[in-house]
Amino acid sequence: MAISELKRINANERMRVLMEDREKDKFVYNLEMNTCLKEGIEIGKAEGRAEGIVEGRSEVKKESCGEIAARMLRLGISNDFIMQATGLTEAGLQKIIADGNTGNSENS
Repeated sequence: MAISELKRINANERMRVLMEDREKDKFVYNLEMNTCLKEGIEIGKAEGRAEGIVEGRSEVKKESCGEIAARMLRLGISNDFIMQATGLTEAGLQKIIADGNTGNSENS
């Protein structure tokens, strides 16, 4: 059945041109969709990288504040002043104290 239909289409010049145009249209559509998909993936990767950088900087800032707070505690600076200088909350500062990051041994 499919072979006879193909022979019929190929025998008719107009039908053959229509079928070729249809195949070209499908090809172009698929090519455009594939290009859009790749562009979408690249955009998603770029957005993900940007978010990762922001989150990474935020984590580094938190760690840095914690290290600075621990040093300030070792120097005997008041908790209120440390919270004001580092932006840590009281709970965050208490966590640093509880973790024992205020010991007198320094790595420098």
